[in-house]
Amino acid sequence: MAMSIVESMKKLANHGKTVVFTIHQPSSEIYEMFDNIYLLSEGRLAFAGKRTNAYHFFATQGYLCPNDFNPADFFIKTLSVSPFEREKSLQTIQVIQN
Repeated sequence: MAMSIVESMKKLANHGKTVVFTIHQPSSEIYEMFDNIYLLSEGRLAFAGKRTNAYHFFATQGYLCPNDFNPADFFIKTLSVSPFEREKSLQTIQVIQN
């Protein structure tokens, strides 16, 4: 169902319409359909830009997405606050957001 919704929105975007939506943990197949992404963490912007530039941005911050990993899952995991490693998580987020 999510795939058909994203496909419909992609058709609208291809016809000149601006489409903005929020999706939590998209599959890698759906993630590949995005043109631009905005990643938030702790209420602040962590990344905004072309989906294809997100890999490079995170890599320059020291966070490499493994080749066999869903990039959306990697970005979500990297930007989330683990209750067991809260301070470390917040430090990671601060590095990325600056």
